[in-house]
Amino acid sequence: MIATETRFDLAGAVRAAALSPLADPAEGLRGAEARASRELGERFDPQMRRNPRGFWAPLDALVPATQKRALTTSNGAGAVVTRYARMNDFTDLLRRKAVLGLMGVEFASLWGGDSPVAIPKKSTGATAGWVAEGSSLAESTPVFDADADSVPKTLGAAVTVTRRMWLESGNDELRDYLVGELGAAMAAEVDRAGLVGAGGVEPTGLFNLAGIPTASIAANGGALTRAHLVGALKAVHAANGDSPATARMGWATNPDVEARLRLTDGGMGDGPLWGDDDRILGKPAAATTAVPNNLAKGSGTGLSALAYGNWGDVLVNHAPAAFVLVNPHSLAGNFRVTAWLEVRILFRHVESFVVFKDVQTAP
Repeated sequence: MIATETRFDLAGAVRAAALSPLADPAEGLRGAEARASRELGERFDPQMRRNPRGFWAPLDALVPATQKRALTTSNGAGAVVTRYARMNDFTDLLRRKAVLGLMGVEFASLWGGDSPVAIPKKSTGATAGWVAEGSSLAESTPVFDADADSVPKTLGAAVTVTRRMWLESGNDELRDYLVGELGAAMAAEVDRAGLVGAGGVEPTGLFNLAGIPTASIAANGGALTRAHLVGALKAVHAANGDSPATARMGWATNPDVEARLRLTDGGMGDGPLWGDDDRILGKPAAATTAVPNNLAKGSGTGLSALAYGNWGDVLVNHAPAAFVLVNPHSLAGNFRVTAWLEVRILFRHVESFVVFKDVQTAP
């Protein structure tokens, strides 16, 4: 027997919405799912602007449950305990699956009402100084720049449930499939948008930010050397990008650059530039195909990008609830489940980074 806790049953809610004959499928939900969807809808969509073939779900519904067996109990309710997720676990899921999370980007849900909290940037901090006996300390007032754009972007992820899966799987199997696919898809897209998002309907990514410090290798691109990497590190550190106690310094690029640097001798007798410990110049390094390898500069083509900086200065702020849309209409008998989540990606200080956009990786 399995001991469980009450939680939002995503698979059950999807089945109820898909099979509901009512005009608003959310009305087909029952119990905890109906209450949660109704309360979240009143908070995030009081005007009922969303498509009615769906329902609201707390983010803990998008995280797989974990099971723990009690070794001292062979049967009964204590044999297996299912631990259901909290909303923070969804944040952790995104962080673990996204390279941005591995680099130290902050993932959080800082929302007030139906919109993200405005997060002003401190441009001038408090100052300290030494004073003589009886003298006054010069006053200093921190200066904060307004949060110019706190409007979130809408992230969608879709998964298809086949007719056989729908008929033959239990709710636990269907739930694990749904949350696994949707979580992985959302994490991959957060990575892509945070790095190379074009703006507009999606966030503006790091490599496309206005004013981002950019290092140049050569007029037509060129191979990275230790000197180039040290120069980037020096530029960020000279701008105090590494000064916060919470600084999370590191490198992010694509597999082409990783492979090239693993084969490039560092020239200091300590192995290649990208070591087996996944570090460059002592700082963590990660590769993802989200970073482009098809850039052009001058006559150079097929060039790659690389970034170094304080990833702790980046915030991925997501809503605490998702809207789940269920479409049961398909000639093949499949169901399509789509989850929509409001997300904002904030770069607190562009001077905390330096990027290359002209890295040559061909031998």
